[in-house]
Amino acid sequence: MDWLIVYIVFALTTSICAWIFYYIPAVHEAKTKNIDNSFTRSPFISSVVYIVISTFIAPTIFIALFSQKQSKLFYNALREEILKQD
Repeated sequence: MDWLIVYIVFALTTSICAWIFYYIPAVHEAKTKNIDNSFTRSPFISSVVYIVISTFIAPTIFIALFSQKQSKLFYNALREEILKQD
């Protein structure tokens, strides 16, 4: 049971850090460029969805948080999707 709690804490902190370091800047850039899509129209719902999905794939995102090469690839891919116009 202790391992489960440790993993849940790890997954939540990883997803919240990814949300802060990757997701928020990309959505902010989309808003400043007046991009109209689901990310900019409903940022609360898309943020919750991002955090939940990131929690499930936390070990993968953990690598992106601490490897500069993977971090750039992850951020650029996320940014490319968020900056798409509907």
